[in-house]
Amino acid sequence: MTTVQASFSATGTPRRDSAVWQAIEWLVDSGSFYQLDALSEHDCQHFGTAGRKVPGDGLVTGHGRIDGRPVLVYAHDRDFLGGSSSRVHAVRIAKLLDMALQLGLPVIGLNDSSGIRIHEGVDAGAQFSEVFHKTVKASGVVPQISVILGDCAGARPMRRP
Repeated sequence: MTTVQASFSATGTPRRDSAVWQAIEWLVDSGSFYQLDALSEHDCQHFGTAGRKVPGDGLVTGHGRIDGRPVLVYAHDRDFLGGSSSRVHAVRIAKLLDMALQLGLPVIGLNDSSGIRIHEGVDAGAQFSEVFHKTVKASGVVPQISVILGDCAGARPMRRP
């Protein structure tokens, strides 16, 4: 096990054995990953999600190194609400794309998502329009790699990160 920071289970307890962290550890150089926005939580109050919160909201974002070269990474944690994408996910992925453009770094998305979080209604989908805009803006400027790790629904498998 590397020094990657702990993820959290649905009960809020730290865990390093989840599939999302195993994928990140497999991808980046040992000990090089630093998580960003680890305490982000969704703000949905519908369909029983109000009390179901974990730090990071089921999305890990951060930076690390591959063969010594810096990269930005985001990864869906299927263990939390099926890896569904929330409005907060879109904000964080857009932030990562801004960093990529600013710093000239590649972005790698580890996708294992059941799609937009329906619990949030149109809020999540609307926020992802910003992600699509930034993806297009970054196209041809910084490398964008999308890795499909499992079942993916919606727009996740059809586009670069």
